[in-house]
Amino acid sequence: SISSEREIDWLRIKMAEIFAGTWKPVKIEGDYEGFLTNRGVPMLVRKTLLWLGTSGKLTFAIKDGAFQETEHGMMSSKDLKAIPLDGTTGIEDKDPAGADVIKKGTFDGTKLTLTITVPADATDIVTSEMSMDGDTIKRVWTSQKGGATATFAFILEKA
Repeated sequence: SISSEREIDWLRIKMAEIFAGTWKPVKIEGDYEGFLTNRGVPMLVRKTLLWLGTSGKLTFAIKDGAFQETEHGMMSSKDLKAIPLDGTTGIEDKDPAGADVIKKGTFDGTKLTLTITVPADATDIVTSEMSMDGDTIKRVWTSQKGGATATFAFILEKA
């Protein structure tokens, strides 16, 4: 119905406003090292990332139907490519190891989901699901590669 469509649009706008801003990771839950291992990150880099853990900040925005993210003070400070949230438009990019990937996104008003696939290997998929958990964001990352799955989550607070 029209009223439910308006309610969904209103919810998307409100949640986009809540997601917007700069966030700091404060906690890691789950198997972060297993995730990095599954992604093929070399041991020395894995140990560095585990040591850095919750350092750095992230800025999120949803503008013109696309998710925009900026990393501050992690391995690099940079604006990541905007990802349309229509669920079908794929953005070509590189993963941290330099492999070609396609990024797609959806936002249903309560959860923002990014899907990252490796065209050279259809079984190699990473998902990032962000949702509000009280006044924090829980960002769950899942890696599926070579028949193995690993999951971890960053808990983020407003910076």
